Amino acid sequence: MKNKKNKEKELDEKQERDLQSNNLIFDDFVDNINQVEGLNDNNQQIENKEETKIEDSDGQDKKDEKFLKKNKQKKSRKKKNIEKDKKQEIETVEIHKSYLSGIQNNETQIDNGQTVLKSVRVPPPPPPRPPLRPLNQNINNIDSNSISLNQNLINKTTLNSVNKKSFFKKFQSLSKSDKMIAILMSLCVFLFVLCSCLILSFTNRNLFLIEETSNGSSLISLTDDASKQTTINIPNGVEYIGQNAFNSVMLSVVNITIPASVTKIDESAFAGCVNLEKITFLGESNLTTLCDGAFWGCVNLKNISINPKFEIFFDGNLPFSGCGNVILEIKSNKVPFIGNNFDFSGLKAIIVPNGQTETFINSFNNFNRVYQQSDVYKNEYIVKDKTILLYFGTNENVVIPIGVNKIGEEAFASNHYIKTLNLSNVQEIASSAFTDCNILTSVKQSGELLIIGDYAFSDCVNLKEFEFNNYETVAETAFYNTQILVS
Repeated sequence: MKNKKNKEKELDEKQERDLQSNNLIFDDFVDNINQVEGLNDNNQQIENKEETKIEDSDGQDKKDEKFLKKNKQKKSRKKKNIEKDKKQEIETVEIHKSYLSGIQNNETQIDNGQTVLKSVRVPPPPPPRPPLRPLNQNINNIDSNSISLNQNLINKTTLNSVNKKSFFKKFQSLSKSDKMIAILMSLCVFLFVLCSCLILSFTNRNLFLIEETSNGSSLISLTDDASKQTTINIPNGVEYIGQNAFNSVMLSVVNITIPASVTKIDESAFAGCVNLEKITFLGESNLTTLCDGAFWGCVNLKNISINPKFEIFFDGNLPFSGCGNVILEIKSNKVPFIGNNFDFSGLKAIIVPNGQTETFINSFNNFNRVYQQSDVYKNEYIVKDKTILLYFGTNENVVIPIGVNKIGEEAFASNHYIKTLNLSNVQEIASSAFTDCNILTSVKQSGELLIIGDYAFSDCVNLKEFEFNNYETVAETAFYNTQILVS
């Protein structure tokens, strides 16, 4: 009997130890759940703090409606992200609770001094997580694996929220002075951009007088404010530039940009703009009509660049009269239509796409200063067969490129920029090549200059120095009206 009682006593003690171990396991799971809930509370507090800080920062920018709308949108996106994070955390907590309920249902029951375990499986978590095993099979491993899986899930959720809020955390880590500096810099940039846009739009509105006419949107004239502008961009949408539209700015404007919408430039539209140097047609220009005297008297106009969508119709006879130095660059194969009475006065050269030279020459009544794009060298020279046919640069000190051995007729004529000239190995200078270069003072060369043609340097009134090693032929009029004497 004693042995039987001892065995029963030992069995009871063993059962109590098992119950205690199960209770410890249960307590550990309860602690883990409390930790998860604590993390949720901490995350909620952090989110509440960030929301209050965001609201405080929003309060500082109530003056600008667009800025408030942006912040509201950001705020709503952040709230959605926070709610998403909460849902993920709640799912994690529900998994723990379901697992604990399974453990509670499997608690041991003592009946007549014997322990009976219920054979109930713990409900598995939702896929893709694997189902939990019964309590009586490696419960310790299940505990550790479940905790690690849920901890990883919590860590991933926390990392996602941290990444989404990294900007605000970095901002919060700054000192108060740095925060103020960052806010002030942001406000300054915003105000600068806003003011620039307002000033630009205000300026553009006050530069032009635009009316709706039978010809479409027409630029009739410019206001007094335009007289101070050196660069003018005609607004997009203007279809017609009227007569004498730019007379009010003829003493100031240097560069003009014309939008693709312009279809017609009327008579004397830019007449008398004596400082105008460059006109650029944007995009694929819709220009179809260029009237008589459109650029009359633009003595400094050097470059007009256009990519015509249609064939330009030169309506007048003298659109470039009084210019003298214009390089017209046509960037498409559309050949302008001109009449038999068209006068090329004022056009120094026309540059066309490669392979189109003959086509354009035939269309331009055999005007022989038509060159293709491949003839342009360094955007300053027209060079062909080792001969400079035209120079249209603005340098004060000019060095003739190596390999060139001849300067063509009137290649540098009436250039009012060149002060010094190095001919390098040039052997021949054609007639009137440098005529009327009135600020040219000195000429040097390193090879043998053999031929200098008629009036090659005539009217170079400031030319005082001319160095050359040898020559064969120098025309009597080569240095007419200069300070150079040739014996």
